[in-house]
Amino acid sequence: MAGAEFKIYSADDNWTNLQELSATNYKLELNSAKNTFTFSDLKKGKHVVKESKAPNGYIVSTEVLKVEVMEDSQTKSSKC
Repeated sequence: MAGAEFKIYSADDNWTNLQELSATNYKLELNSAKNTFTFSDLKKGKHVVKESKAPNGYIVSTEVLKVEVMEDSQTKSSKC
């Protein structure tokens, strides 16, 4: 996962009308050893995560991840 970059967008209730969030609105932690990433400090609401840059030798994924931040920082996610 080293070299991968992701963008996160806020979404409306219908998961449309996406607006890219500035990197100052959240924290991103990549764990290359486990091939995972973690976003934190997202505000309550619906968000969409997309890969924006793939590691060398790979292509950018077209997979979209929907994430909903709920009360008490609980989250639920689904792939599109």
